[in-house]
Amino acid sequence: GYLSAQVDEHMAVTGQVTEQLSEHQMEGFLEAYLLTGRHGIWSSYESFVHVIDSML
Repeated sequence: GYLSAQVDEHMAVTGQVTEQLSEHQMEGFLEAYLLTGRHGIWSSYESFVHVIDSML
């Protein structure tokens, strides 16, 4: 596994990547994931930023 001084008890040493083409579904997935107390990152294409902006 990946070990680093930056990893603390709130970060797993393994991760998961989900590729989703629907920004609405991805926003829902991320919101549900964050509500469990974990941290998440949402990466998207520049052309979709305005769509995502309108949902947040």
